[in-house]
Amino acid sequence: MIDYSYMKNKLSKFETLLANLEKASANHSKACESFLKVSEAYSSKREEMLKIYEPSDLSHACE
Repeated sequence: MIDYSYMKNKLSKFETLLANLEKASANHSKACESFLKVSEAYSSKREEMLKIYEPSDLSHACE
């Protein structure tokens, strides 16, 4: 005989686990988006700094 209360309990636990995984996935996506924004900002700033302090621009100062 099938124990329906047991099955209902297992289904409830599975649904809770699935909801927690969906929340974790959303949080992970947000973290990845934030990381990409910071990474892009860093990269952009780095390129800007390299243009300002490019060694070829300073070569005339040593002559």
